[in-house]
Amino acid sequence: MRVEIDQSGRMEQLDTDTVLAFANGQHGLLIIKTTVKRRLIQYSKKKAYPTKELVPIVFAICVYLLVRNLSKYSVLEIDEEYSGYEELIRKSLKKLLDNKFEGQWEDSIRFVRIGKVSPAHLLCWSVHRMKRRPESYKKIAFEDIVKFL
Repeated sequence: MRVEIDQSGRMEQLDTDTVLAFANGQHGLLIIKTTVKRRLIQYSKKKAYPTKELVPIVFAICVYLLVRNLSKYSVLEIDEEYSGYEELIRKSLKKLLDNKFEGQWEDSIRFVRIGKVSPAHLLCWSVHRMKRRPESYKKIAFEDIVKFL
């Protein structure tokens, strides 16, 4: 099963919420509030995490939280958001999925240009721009992310 994943409102933008969505016939949506992102930055400074690597790792954790209930045979096609950090995102996401599926995750994570007509892009963009009220979504708390760091 092929799943497209897109983001609206980048993780490092601390003045706007981040919306992450997947679509493939069914869909999933999660929202990371600005307050959570600010707390993550403060936490990373206290723990001396490298800030450049924190954002891609947090992105990978959020993708995991978005897709963790999908089949282990899913092919994840993630929109190219963080050029140069694809391998770090892939390793982090693969580690989380391997733990969940006890080492049986089919390594199928691709970085592609999703495009503006993708259902995943349309969903997260419309929710981020408040043009559409989400039917169901999950708000991500600070603790949800920190437990994976």
